[in-house]
Amino acid sequence: MKSVYKIFFGFMDLEKWLNKQGEKCLLLTEVKDSKYTFTECETPIRYFVDHTDDSPYTDANGEYVYAKMAEGYELACINGRTLFFYAPADKSDYSQRYKNMLSHVRLVLLSVFSVFVISMSVLIYEMNQMKILENAVFEGITPRTVAYLLILPAALSLGATVIYFMEMISLFLTRKEVVKIEQLSKAAEQDQTESDSAGV
Repeated sequence: MKSVYKIFFGFMDLEKWLNKQGEKCLLLTEVKDSKYTFTECETPIRYFVDHTDDSPYTDANGEYVYAKMAEGYELACINGRTLFFYAPADKSDYSQRYKNMLSHVRLVLLSVFSVFVISMSVLIYEMNQMKILENAVFEGITPRTVAYLLILPAALSLGATVIYFMEMISLFLTRKEVVKIEQLSKAAEQDQTESDSAGV
């Protein structure tokens, strides 16, 4: 058994890292407080990380899990609303999960960008107050102090905005590739069906 503490800022980075562990025949068994616990398996595996909009234990999401298992995936573990599936390393991935992932990334992006805008707005206002009322004190806190306190959340929210914006772009690009693969797969299945029908 192997445990690793890791923090990820994007879904794609998490999945890429898990797949590296899968290449080493490490099967994920538990995720808790940024701690990833693995056990050894016999063959290399590939991971598939998905997210649900609500509890993964609802009937609808339960049907989704069963559907994924019918496609050849196995459920490794659940952490919050995140589902960790795995399959043999050579299994192709034709999933629609990017719709869920994009919705989550958009939500986080909107949140951190809103924090950045609010922080910068108050920061600019307080800096203007510093020029007008340099020595003014409001309940023991000067405009300069408020401005200094806002620099950190403004910087952190800006950094998070950039990270999740790049993550959203990456998901958009990946989703386009997945859609193309799905279309080719469906076309191949249709050709095979027509060929079998003609043979009969």
